[in-house]
Amino acid sequence: MIDWDSCVLWLDSKYFSESYWWDRSKYRNDGVVHGAKWKADAFYFNDTDAYVDCGNSESLSIGNNLSIEALFIPVHDGYMIAKKNWDNWNNAYALAFEEAYRRLIFFGNGASSVRSNSNVLNINEKAHVVVVAENSGQTRFYINSKQQGSGTTPTFSGDGDRCFMGARPNTGETAASFIGAYFYFIRVYHKLLSSNEVKILYNLATGR
Repeated sequence: MIDWDSCVLWLDSKYFSESYWWDRSKYRNDGVVHGAKWKADAFYFNDTDAYVDCGNSESLSIGNNLSIEALFIPVHDGYMIAKKNWDNWNNAYALAFEEAYRRLIFFGNGASSVRSNSNVLNINEKAHVVVVAENSGQTRFYINSKQQGSGTTPTFSGDGDRCFMGARPNTGETAASFIGAYFYFIRVYHKLLSSNEVKILYNLATGR
C-alpha cells in the first residue's frame, strides 16, 4: 500500500481551473497557473512561458528523504519541478528533463546534480517516472517501473523561496527554463519510495 499521507504535493490534470491547479494532497499546496492549458486530456506546458507556482509552504521544504513521481509526455527539455531561491541554487531541489540525451536530471544545493541513464525517455511518448533521492545517500531513477540509473545524491534542503512546476524560479523573481510537456500528474513525497511502491504506482498510473 502507498502511504498517501507522505505525499505533500499531488497535482492531477483532473483537478484544475483556469487559474488554479488544485493540490489533492492534504497539504493543499494549490498551484497558481501561468499559461498552462488543458489539452488532449492532460495539462499542457509550452516551452515559452507556462508554469505553475505552488508557493513556499513548510511541507515542501524537504531536506532528507524525497521522492518525485510524474506521468507525462516530454516534448522539449526544461524543469518538471523546482524548489529553489530566486537568485541562487542554495536550499534547492529540482527535477528536469534533458531532451538531447533523453534523460532526467536531479539537482540539489548549488546546482550540483545526478543524472539517469541516457536514452530512457522518448519525445512525444507517455512515461511514468520516479526519482528517489536520499540526502547523503543514493538517488535512483525509475522509468516505467524499471530502474534506469543511480548515483550519489547532491545535498539538498528544499528551503528555497518558491516551488515551480514546469519551470524554475529565476533571478529577478521570474521563471526560466520552461519545459514543453503534457502532464497527467506530478507528486512529491517526503519519503523514499521503495521499488515495490514504484511498481504499484506505475500500475495505478497505467491501469495495469
